[in-house]
Amino acid sequence: MSSEEKSASRKKGGFVVGAIVGAAVGVLFAPRAGKETREQLFSSDLGAQKERLVKALGAGKESAEDQSEALRRKIEETRARLREQMDQE
Repeated sequence: MSSEEKSASRKKGGFVVGAIVGAAVGVLFAPRAGKETREQLFSSDLGAQKERLVKALGAGKESAEDQSEALRRKIEETRARLREQMDQE
């Protein structure tokens, strides 16, 4: 695995961790009393909540991969343009 692939893998992992932390912070700081939030979290179907979380993480991962690929293409295009300019000089 090249250093670029390792870096991309770390960024994706960081994104996933950030999404989980963000979701947790959002739940904890929601404009609802703590007792109500805890009741909602623990009284409802945990399977459904897990499914929603997995779905959200999947969408986030897909979005991150799309953005990563778009950025990679832009970098390659910029490199090609710079090489052409350097060859002309």
